[in-house]
Amino acid sequence: MSSNNEILKLRNKIKLLEEKNKKLNDENSEWQNYIGKATTFSLNDSDVNHSAQLTRDIKSVQDKITNYVGNLRPKVDINFEEVNKLLHFYGCHAQVCSKENDLLQVKAVLQRHVFEVIINGAKNHESWLEGEIYNKADELLELLSKLSTSCVGANEINRALPIKIRQQIYGLLGSLGLANNTEDKNEEHPIIVGIKNKLNETINKLRTIKDPNKSSKHDDMATNLIQELIRIYFFRLQVQEPAVRTIWFKYDDNIDPNLMEGRWDDEDTDEDKDNNPLVLLCSFPLFVANYGEQGQKIYSRAKIIHHFKQVRQEQVEQDEQVEQVEHVGQVEQVEPVEGSNRGGNPGDSSQSGNPRGGDPEGNSSENNDENPGGNRDENPDSSQSGNLESNQYKNPGWQSSVNVNSRNRTVYRGSHSN
Repeated sequence: MSSNNEILKLRNKIKLLEEKNKKLNDENSEWQNYIGKATTFSLNDSDVNHSAQLTRDIKSVQDKITNYVGNLRPKVDINFEEVNKLLHFYGCHAQVCSKENDLLQVKAVLQRHVFEVIINGAKNHESWLEGEIYNKADELLELLSKLSTSCVGANEINRALPIKIRQQIYGLLGSLGLANNTEDKNEEHPIIVGIKNKLNETINKLRTIKDPNKSSKHDDMATNLIQELIRIYFFRLQVQEPAVRTIWFKYDDNIDPNLMEGRWDDEDTDEDKDNNPLVLLCSFPLFVANYGEQGQKIYSRAKIIHHFKQVRQEQVEQDEQVEQVEHVGQVEQVEPVEGSNRGGNPGDSSQSGNPRGGDPEGNSSENNDENPGGNRDENPDSSQSGNLESNQYKNPGWQSSVNVNSRNRTVYRGSHSN
């Protein structure tokens, strides 16, 4: 009888221990769930700052810039002198002279300038609430990061906290930043008004839309464009972990289809360096996290127009001249048949030893007329682009946007060198 009682007691004890063990497991699961949430930086699919949604919004801003600049074809005048100054400022050695031949370059440099005028305008604006929060948050997050990594007893949750705070702060700014005034919903944010006036004035000097109604329509596009670009560039990129940055590729950088998009063919990007296209101008930057590192993530490729190495054409011309000289030597060694002059007058260089005629050095009239507009890849005339007469092309020199030489991965911060 006593043995049965002992067995019963043991069973009850086992049951209590099992219940206690279950409770501890539940608590442990809750704690692990809490730790996971506290140290995980991924966003819900429905979050406006989810990486997929951010990618779509970056593409939307790119389209807005394209639409704002316009197609430039019907009833639009281009100030080529100022456009060439702008090309020189952004380090592009090409020059433009007509819409028929150079429309792509004109569009590209105007789109680049729209992006930079907006960002530079926000950086240089004297006082705006969102900008003050941005600067204060930067200081706070730096201090929190030092605290969470330098103190004894800091754990994984402590170290993750500054990142979570960054996501919350910039997520709020990305949602509400630059919204209209609550007292007057039709009143635009002061910084948008200022940048819009500057942007419209600047772009309208570079391209003039003759139709007043169309011109006004394009001017009105600036409001939403400015708001969305500033929200993305300054705020929403900081919600991602790691934070996203922008890369401007430079003139003559090698084309990398993984990082850039443009109108080149796959055949152009082969292993022969002389056949590879090069960057002529970057009109929209690369948006990327962990650039050049393990775990690199691309949100939007850079928008590029390209050209080919000038040395290729020069080499072709040199090779042709060498072949012509060799051919001349061979013709001179052949004695003419008596009674005939198959080569014509020996003193006539147009028929003797020069199959193309004209210049005895082998430079035909075809080559002379090949590029009536001049060599667009040469350095621009210094009178047009060496000394800018105004501050409208002043080097922005901002910190977040960087120029990168893709061949050696050297970063040039705030540089627009030629």
